[in-house]
Amino acid sequence: GTGSDTEAPAGQNDVVVLDARNLYETRIGKFHVPNVETLHPEIRQYSDLPLWIDEHTEKLRGKSIMMYCTGGIRCEMASAYIRSKGEGFENVFQLYGGIQRYLEQYPDGGYFDGKNFVFDHRISVGSNKDNILGTCLVCGSTYDDYSSRCRCSNCRMLVLVCSTCQDSTKEYVCELCLKNGKQCCEISVKQDCQAEPELSEPSDIGKLSISNKISTSKAPGSNGKVVSS
Repeated sequence: GTGSDTEAPAGQNDVVVLDARNLYETRIGKFHVPNVETLHPEIRQYSDLPLWIDEHTEKLRGKSIMMYCTGGIRCEMASAYIRSKGEGFENVFQLYGGIQRYLEQYPDGGYFDGKNFVFDHRISVGSNKDNILGTCLVCGSTYDDYSSRCRCSNCRMLVLVCSTCQDSTKEYVCELCLKNGKQCCEISVKQDCQAEPELSEPSDIGKLSISNKISTSKAPGSNGKVVSS
């Protein structure tokens, strides 16, 4: 529909930005809005997000929640799930068109730093800023290239391993597995860095209602106003 300026229902301190993407995506790019808290669930896959929301309801209750993801599909589902919790969870908004459309409208990156992970042969798309947020899992050097498709030996989540540290005789353990005390497992190490079937972004939004959308004509939380449709 046509957009119209509407005052955000709460002050800036009552606004949170919620990244609905997976951890491996947020490693290489994310929004940074000054003076607005951003929540990064650090999930391995989208199906883990509802549980994270359940465990952080008090963090979200009464807030104006500004959600974003790659292209908007995951936010459609997640925003409906949050609203289903009832009173205190009515003000949920999403970035219309996701990061992809935002970067098209703001080639300099705007409030988005790093690169947008995409689910096709490009792997990631950056802005004119061309800054690098990611770091190599092994040596900690600046790095954000997933083209080698290196994966955690335990959970198979993508990990960043620079070309210098890539070694077919080694296994890699992601930060989430390390946090849970998991070490390298006994698998074929040759599987750690090789091409695997392309990842795909969830596309089935079923019969979920369409959520409010934040127009890319304004950055999330930039001035207390949003454009909804």
